[in-house]
Amino acid sequence: MPRWKRDHYMDASGEWRSPNEDYIDYSGSWRSPDDDYVDFSGEWRGANDMYIDETGYWRRPGERYMDHSGYWRW
Repeated sequence: MPRWKRDHYMDASGEWRSPNEDYIDYSGSWRSPDDDYVDFSGEWRGANDMYIDETGYWRRPGERYMDHSGYWRW
C-alpha cells in the first residue's frame, strides 16, 4: 500500500508488511509503495487516490482504515 501508511499492516496475501516494503495487492500482484494498485473493490487506484478498504467504504490517504486482518490501522 502507499507510503502514507504509518502502521504495519496485513496485505491481501495475509502477510504482515511495513509501510515502506513491497506488498501483494488485491489482484495478487507484487507492488511497491509508489505503484498504482488494486484495492479491496478490485479497482485500480493511484498511490494517493481515495480507495475502498476492507469495510467497503471509501477512505482518504492517511485516514484510519481496516486492513486484511480486520483491525483498524493508520
